This record gives sequence, structure tokens and C-alpha cells, in this order.
Amino acid sequence: MLIKDELIQLITQLVTPPAETWKSDPFEILLKQCPKEVFDKFVDPTIEDPTPSTSDGAKTVNADARAHYSRILGGLYLELAGVLESQRATTDDEYQLISLQEIAIIKDSFQFFLLTGVIPFLEPGVCLPASARSTFIKSWKVYDGNKETCAVKLDFAAKVIVALLKCNDAIASQFMKKFIDDVIAIQYQLNELKVNNYEAQLEEIISKCPVDLLFGSLMFLSRGGKSAEPPMWLKGACGRTLSKILVAEGGLTLMLQYYQERAGDNWTDHLPMTKSVAWCLAAVPKIFSHPRKYHENISNQFFEIIWSQKEVDKNTLNLFVSYVNEVHVRFSLNADLTVFDKILNFWELLDKKLQNKEQKHTEKIEGFSTNDIRNLQLLSQMQNSYNVKRIRQLTTCFFACAEQIPYIKDILRAILDSVGSLGYTIYQYVITPSLAVRLVKKSVTSSKIQEVGETNGNETPSEELWVDGFSDSDERVGHRIDTAFYVIDNVLTAARVRTIMEMINVALEEFLKVSEKEREDDMARFVQLDGAKLFSSTHSHFIVGCCYERLIAIAGERGFAQDECIQLLRMTENILNNATLKFVRMANRKQTVDVFQMTETEVKEFDSTRSTVRLCIPLITAIFSLTRGASRMQEIATKALEAIANFTKASDLFPSSDVVFNNTIDETKRYLKTLKIDVNDIVPPVVPQRNERRRYNQIDLCNEWIEELHDDEPAVKGGALMQISKAFRQRTWHCQKLIEYGAYDTVKDMVIDDDSYVFLSAINCLCEMALYDRHFFEGLIEYYEELINATNKDEKLVIRIGRTAEAIGKLLISRGESSITFFDRLATAFMTGIEASDEILRASSCGAFGNLLVATRGRGVEKWLDQMLLKVTNILRIDRSPLVRRSATDLIRHSLKAAGKDILVILRESLLDLHREVRNLWKTDRDETVRLHAQLCCEEIDAALRTNQEESERGYHRKIRF
Repeated sequence: MLIKDELIQLITQLVTPPAETWKSDPFEILLKQCPKEVFDKFVDPTIEDPTPSTSDGAKTVNADARAHYSRILGGLYLELAGVLESQRATTDDEYQLISLQEIAIIKDSFQFFLLTGVIPFLEPGVCLPASARSTFIKSWKVYDGNKETCAVKLDFAAKVIVALLKCNDAIASQFMKKFIDDVIAIQYQLNELKVNNYEAQLEEIISKCPVDLLFGSLMFLSRGGKSAEPPMWLKGACGRTLSKILVAEGGLTLMLQYYQERAGDNWTDHLPMTKSVAWCLAAVPKIFSHPRKYHENISNQFFEIIWSQKEVDKNTLNLFVSYVNEVHVRFSLNADLTVFDKILNFWELLDKKLQNKEQKHTEKIEGFSTNDIRNLQLLSQMQNSYNVKRIRQLTTCFFACAEQIPYIKDILRAILDSVGSLGYTIYQYVITPSLAVRLVKKSVTSSKIQEVGETNGNETPSEELWVDGFSDSDERVGHRIDTAFYVIDNVLTAARVRTIMEMINVALEEFLKVSEKEREDDMARFVQLDGAKLFSSTHSHFIVGCCYERLIAIAGERGFAQDECIQLLRMTENILNNATLKFVRMANRKQTVDVFQMTETEVKEFDSTRSTVRLCIPLITAIFSLTRGASRMQEIATKALEAIANFTKASDLFPSSDVVFNNTIDETKRYLKTLKIDVNDIVPPVVPQRNERRRYNQIDLCNEWIEELHDDEPAVKGGALMQISKAFRQRTWHCQKLIEYGAYDTVKDMVIDDDSYVFLSAINCLCEMALYDRHFFEGLIEYYEELINATNKDEKLVIRIGRTAEAIGKLLISRGESSITFFDRLATAFMTGIEASDEILRASSCGAFGNLLVATRGRGVEKWLDQMLLKVTNILRIDRSPLVRRSATDLIRHSLKAAGKDILVILRESLLDLHREVRNLWKTDRDETVRLHAQLCCEEIDAALRTNQEESERGYHRKIRF
């Protein structure tokens, strides 16, 4: 048996070319350098391989020298592996058994073994071809369909590789860096040929390869070269292994590194390549039976990579955006569940928090991290993928955070781009109560011990999110309008003037019409009428004034176009006409009474009115002076001046002690005189006026309301219903007279009216009556029972039943615990509704049942609990309507709220099943609103259990003082 040095010398001799130039097959010349005893030892002379050589100038006549050459070289490798394997027991350090120079000789010679014993027996497209490895070989392919021969040759090659790489770790570590592609190709080709003699050993060798090296090799094999396309079975085999690496920990990082190393630092600038990689990432491998699990894995890896970076890498961001777009197109629900839920979850919860109108203190938001801000950076880049409707629901939150978080401006710019009335949207934000958001940056040091003269390297900035409540409503509105102007200046830059003018127009609809008390009493509190929101007249004044100040500031910067001037004149004219009407009304009221005193709210309103008028007058005069001679502007400016003149007359009828306002009126009068405008010659504007007799004369008012209920005009009937509701809400003397006139039966008959304004107002009126008198409440319950038990329900009746159930639920909240008297009757009716076939009935019944539990604080629910929970569980599992699932989730939340501290006693063993179903809804439901409600429900269950546990533990503690 040859020793190691002799084997190395023979290998060197076999791969060392002669000095003369090759004129025939080079491997035939190299083979002649092999000693005869070595040739006879490894080659069987009776077996000849008749495969011809195709090298340039090849003149092989008998057996192909290359087959013999690979056989001899492989045999030497096997003997060398045996020698090294036997020497392993003599030392603990395998690197002492063979030198780096000897390893280099073996590694260089292995190229010859691949050229003669491996590559010719691989299918076209598998691995790097011989022409790309050698300068003197164009081709030498034996794979011509004779799979038996190829299987034998590759099986021998696998035997050599396994022996060589397992005999010594030094050889294995050097070989794998260079020949991993060939090892993988041999394994997959043998698998395709159904030869598995060395499959386990090859897999073990490949598994020890560094993952990044393995990933690059698999990518290379699956893509192939320019000479031939890889066969489909090879692509499939590489794809399966790549998928396993990709979904393992750090798999996505390997892929990003691979593309960056091979395509450069800006590889995502090549859009077709980025889209191709994203398409492959979005495609679900066959090893995954559920696409959502795969997409959740990839999305989570993206988030972990992005969150770990101080600054988001451009390539990672671009690929993530493209990936999300592909998933959104092909798996829309998975995009919502695995990406957008993770991004928007915190901000949706914060949006709910900001809408808490009762909070007046400052509170830190728990669970906030800088990753939530990083998520908004991602969202700002995904304009083609996200649901615009879902994002627009967060406008309150995003407006509040716009100054604090820069990425929100890009998001708002995208979602507001297609909004028709920007001014109305921003006005809604300003006028609707919400909390303020404050981002506080802190410096957090991990250790309090620091060496003098050195900085602590672990010191990192931290951010906290706080919400601020305001005890004063005016302060709240002032803060929100500052935020609104910031959004207008930085997001809606191109539409600043148009947006502010739209805000003024919206505010004018509420401007100086009725008093605060009248507006509140006119509200329908048991139904939601279109556009019925509690707007403050004083705040509308304030908004108009602020908008005018901002317009004047903009005019100083860039001026106004003619169309903008016309719009401004028309708005100011409208403001002045309304202000004139208000002053005249107040003057008439003052004349009709002996003792006159304005309320605090009215004083506030008139102060706002004067401030707004002081802004309007100089604006009109300035535009008039600058646009003199313009034919189109002349008529409009003249009407505005007439409005000023009328207001000066009204201000004389109701004088003010405001010195600044009085000086403005005096200057205006002098200006009108210079224009030769006589105030007395101007006809007062035609402004719709309220029936003052109705307000101060109440003789036949009840009879008029009853007559108006039979009017043909829906607006008249609806207005009468609102007046009757107002009377019962205020519990005035009209209530008894209306009862005598049979108003209840008349109103009940109007529930089936075709007009939505009428039947909603009728339902609201019935609830006001039911809250006024217990008999009416019983009658309303009986009426609802008749509706819900009706056999033939058309679509109109279903809508009315649903609205009635919702109104009864709100009525129960207003009645409070006294509703327990009717618990069984109401529970029976609501259970019937929950079992109905129509989704509106099921949803409204769930909501009303939840309000019943809250109103009665869970008293009386014991005998209904099992039945209710069973129905709710079935809804969560199988109901197709997101509206019903959302209502069922809210019913569970109401049950938790009603159970309070006794949650474990009341809900007992059902709590675990409920939590499981709601959590499943949170993770998998298609509707984002249902998922949000389910998440809130899960958090409330956890909080209730935590509170219960803390109180239980607290009961076992006893203080002992020594």
C-alpha cells in the first residue's frame, strides 16, 4: 500500500502537463505519465469505453483515455483518504496530518477529476460546463441517454467525494469553498437517476457547508449559465432546498447578501430584477400547505431586518415594497394579515385612544417603540398596496402625529390626493374632540457606572409617546386648528387656498344659525341621522376667524387669483348677512322684554361674531380697491359692500361696548361715504328667518306638530318629529298635551315611512317617549317583539327592525339598571334576532344585547349565559358577515364589562373557548375592522383576568409590623 507522500507525488505527476505542445488528446498524454503498476491496479483492461473524445485535434483510437484517467485519479483519492482516515487515531489535530501545500495539490488535481469523471455524465445545464472551466476543452459529453453508464460513473464520483471530504476536516473546509456546486450537482443528478448509495453521506457533507455559501451555490445551479438552461428537476430540487433555507432563521438576510454581492449595492434600482425576486418571494413553496404561514414567515423576517437597522437599507426597503405589492395582488388577505396588520395595529389602537372625549389628563402610551415609527416609513412607500379606505380611517391619529413623525406627511399626501373636499375633512378633525399627541425623546443609559473621561457606548436615545387631554374645549380646538394648518402648509401646499376656503364654507353652514343649547336639543341621540354631529357654533366662529387670518397671511406671500377673490367676496358677504340677521334678532328680542341679559354662551358667540366681522370688512375693502375696473369683479364687490352697509345699520340697533369693534364700524362708515354709498338706500338682503312666533308663542304648538306629522313633505314631518323629541327630552309641559293628542300611536305608525329621515326621526322620538314614561317603554318593547316575530320581512322592514334594535340598545343605557325589569322579554327578542337569517338583524340584536348587559351590569344574565355564549361562538366560527362577527365580538366585550370582577364566576369554563375563538378571529379574519375589535376583546380578557388574579393574590397578604 502506498504511503501519503507517494500518493501525493503520483497525483502531482498525473496533473503536470509535459513540456511539448499537445497535438492530440491531452488526457492521453497525461495518462502515459502514469506508472504501469498504478494503471493496472485501478483500470480493468477488459473493459473499454468506446466513447470518442471531442477535444480539438483529438486522435484517440482505442479506449477513451479520459475514462481511464478519471478512474486512476479517483482510485488514488480513495487510497489517500484511507491513509488519512487510518492516521486520525494518532493525533487530535487533523490539520497536522496534511499540509496546506498538499491540500492545494489535491484541490488543483480535483479539477481534472471533475473534467473527466463528473461533468461528461451530467445532463446539459447541470453545473458549469467543461468549456467554461478549461481553455483546451470545448466539449466532452457522454450523457446521451445511457443513464446506466452515467449512474455508474457518478456513483463512483460520489464515493470518491465522500471518502475524500470525510477523511480530514482540513481537506473538507478547503474543498467546500470551491467545489460545493459540483457536490450538490452530483447529489441531485444521482437522485434524478434514482441512485441513493451515498445520498445520506452527501447530505451530511452539504449540511456542514456554511449557509451563505450553500445559498449562493443553489442560486447558481437553479439559474444556470449562458450555454444551457437547467433542467426542470434541477430547478425544483434547488428551489425546495432554497425554500427551506429562506424560511429558516436568517434566510432572508442570506438572500439579500447574495444579490448585493453579485449585483452591486444598488441592485434594486434595476426594476425588472427587483420585481422578479419579489415575485419569487411571494410565490408559496409546495412544502407549505397554508400560504399564510409562509407569508407570515417572510414578512416577519423583513420586519426583523428593517427594525434592526439604524437606517433602513434602500435595497431591503425596495424589495419589501415590491414583495408586499406582489402578495397584495395574488394573496390580498395574507397581505393584510401579515403586513398591514403589523404596521397599522398600534396606530389603530392609538386612534381609538385619541377619540376618548372624556380624558383630561396626560397619559403615557404603553407598548410604543421606535419600530412603530419605522413601520410608518414602510407604509409611506406602499401607496400601491395598502387599502386607502382603511388608512383614511386613521386621519385623526395621523393629523395629531403629523408634526411629530415626518413619514406621516407622505402618507397623508397620498390618501388625501383623491379626496374631493379637503376642507370638509380637515374641518371634521378640528371640530371633533380628540386628544393631542406628543413624542418625547429621552436618553437611556444602560449602566449608571461610567468611567471618568469616557463616554458610555451603550447610551442610546429612546422615544416615548404621550397623549394630552385638555380640560378646556376651546384649548382643544385651538390645538387642533394649529395642527390642521400645519398639515395644510406641509401636506396640501398646492391646495392651501382652496382647502382653507372649503373649511370656511363648511363652518358657515353652522355659523350664526342657532344657539348652542338649541343645537344640542335638536340632536337625535338614539339614531344617527346623516350629518347629525354636535358642532359648536362658537368654535365655528373661531375656525372662520383663524382661516381668514391664514388667508390674509397667504395673500401677503403670493396674492390671490381672480376666482379666489370672487369666492372670498361671496363668503364674506354670506358671513356679514348672517351676522346682520343675528344682530337684528337680538335687537328685536331686547325690545320685547323688560329685563334683558345675554347668557354666557351668547356673549361668547357675539364676541366671535364681532372678531370675524372685523376680519371680513378690511378684506372686502382691500379686494374692492385692488380690482376696480374689472368688469367681472364689480358686481360681486358691490354686493359685498352692500352687506357691509347692512351690517353697520344692524350694529347700531344692537350696540357694543367693544372699543376696537366700534372703531372698525366708524371707519367703515367713513369709507362708505367716500364711495358715496348711502346706507339708508340699500335694501337689506333676503335671509331665511326662523318663525319667531314659534319660539316665543307656545299656544297651539302641539296641535301644529300633530298636523305637520300628516304633511306630505318628508322634511316637514321629520322636523315635527324632532320638535316632539326635543319636548320629551326637555320634559316640558307639551309632553302631557302631546300624549292626550295620541302622539305615540301616530309616531309609531311613521316608523314604516319610506323616507329615511322620517322613520329614523320616528324611532328616535319613540325612544324619547319611552324614556319619559314607563308605559311607552313597555309599548316600544311590545312593538319591537311584533316586528322581530313577523313572518314575511322585506328589506325595508329588516332595516327598520335593525335601527329599532340599535335605538333600544342606546335607550337601555340611558335607563340604566332599571332595565332589569324587562331583561327576560328583551333577551328573548334579541335571541330571536340573533338567530335570524338577515345579517342586519343578527348584528343589531348582538349590539342591543350587549347594551342590555352593560345597562343591567350583568344582573339577570345567568340563565341566558350558556345559550348566548353558544350562539356567539357559532357566529365567530361560521358567520360569513363581517358586520355580524364584529357585533358578536363587541357583545363579548360588553359581557366582560358587565361581569367586572366576577368574570371567572360568571363566564366559568366558557372563557377559554371564547378567548380561543376571538384570538383566531384576530389572526385570520378577512375584515380589518373585525380583527381590530377582536384584538381589543383579547386584550380586555387578558386585562380582566390579570386584575382578577392580582385581587385574589392581594387577599392572601397580611401586613405584620414589629
